[in-house]
Amino acid sequence: MNKNIFNFIVLLSFFMVVGFIGCTKVPDKLYHPICSLTMDCSEKQLDKVISYRNNIYINPTGWGTCIRDKNHFSTSKNLNLDNHTYCKENQIEDKLQTPYYQAWLEFNETGEHHDENQIKAILRWIKAHKKNPLTIIVYIHGWHNNADNSNNDPRNNAVKFPFLMARVVDNTERLASYNQIEKQQVLGIYVGWRGKACKSDVLDLLTIYGRSEIANKIGQRGIIKKDFQRIAKEMGNKGHIMVIGHSLGGKILTSAFKSDLEHKRINQNSEFNTTAPLGKNGLIVTLNPAVHADCYENIFKYQSNNLYNYNNPITSRPYWVNVTSKNDNSTKEIYKWATLIHLVKGCKEQDYWREDTIGHYKPYLYQVIEVDGTILDTTKNNISHRYEMDWFLHPNPSKILIFPNRLYPNKKSKIVRVRFSLNGKDNEHIPPNALKRKVWNVRTDGTLIDFGDEGGGGLVGHHSGYISTILTRLLIEMLFYKQKNS
Repeated sequence: MNKNIFNFIVLLSFFMVVGFIGCTKVPDKLYHPICSLTMDCSEKQLDKVISYRNNIYINPTGWGTCIRDKNHFSTSKNLNLDNHTYCKENQIEDKLQTPYYQAWLEFNETGEHHDENQIKAILRWIKAHKKNPLTIIVYIHGWHNNADNSNNDPRNNAVKFPFLMARVVDNTERLASYNQIEKQQVLGIYVGWRGKACKSDVLDLLTIYGRSEIANKIGQRGIIKKDFQRIAKEMGNKGHIMVIGHSLGGKILTSAFKSDLEHKRINQNSEFNTTAPLGKNGLIVTLNPAVHADCYENIFKYQSNNLYNYNNPITSRPYWVNVTSKNDNSTKEIYKWATLIHLVKGCKEQDYWREDTIGHYKPYLYQVIEVDGTILDTTKNNISHRYEMDWFLHPNPSKILIFPNRLYPNKKSKIVRVRFSLNGKDNEHIPPNALKRKVWNVRTDGTLIDFGDEGGGGLVGHHSGYISTILTRLLIEMLFYKQKNS
């Protein structure tokens, strides 16, 4: 064994023993109870579960959000959100409200519901509102997180979730204003599990093995998959659903849905076809997924053998997108070392040659798109604008995204250039249908997956980023894309 690797293992083992002794455990508990767990909730109690949030504001160009709630920061004992994240009274006049509904869905370490009343309330709400066009965004957090939003720490995914939802609402409003879609009612569902095992942030870094195994167990248990499919089916044809899994949340999704991507046959006559795991109006996204590349072997080998024809006739667009930042060192380096010393496992026990995560495994990236998002200009006025929701079907090397000022149309727009490449080269000679395959594996530069303007990433840096104005827009446009003849 390499001497450096041996020394690393000895040192890590020492710290793990110390960490185990000193770790004050975070309990596997329910953070958002509805009613007594010993009895069924009444209909009145279930109807109160889904909260209406109208205190989140966004800048009219789509960049930067803030919250108008004096109680939001009152219990913080360590980090407060930055001053610009809290809306002062004189600031909201130049911002837009982004109203949406919010729900919680929590799972224990066996992969079962902490409280089945949560999914009952969600399905009940959908049934009552599905006459209107619905957009449902589901977010599954990863390592170092759970469903506790009481400490108001900006590194806490549960605290920042409203800032993601504000960008979703903003982008659906933009599409509706340009007559691309109908005005939407938006529901955000935050999925919680025990991704944080130790109260100490430093000691929690030593829990990757246990948290990775639990994530895998939650996905394999199958309840979370059934919940998402029930939600998608209950929404009907007017509804759209996007499920996002970050880090080990991506592992949960992979464990839950991988077999659907590998083995299901396509039935083009089916209205709700599980070949597209969430139906034709569904999209699954994993952000900086902590998932081994070998878990996707039976998916990508078919796309490799017939790259331009292994497409998806159900949705005429991808229905699964892995997105990884180039500078995510947690999945690029730390996860690799953890694999080499058997702290985390791939899908195939003996595949040590493939210790890379899916977003950093070059043979699978060879077939996919890199997205380079950079701020190009913020000074131009009165720019004509139209939405091209089929951007992912065109092999153009770059695309200009314009974010008009929704509050003051004659004021400055935000302008962004996004560069697309396949195999690291511009897509000038790539057939359009090559971009239509059902599973994407996208690697981005460091500007696309970010923390938003609302806080940093803590100890694990860029890996923690999941809020992005640009990425949210691209994914929302992909979600709502429909072929003209469909």
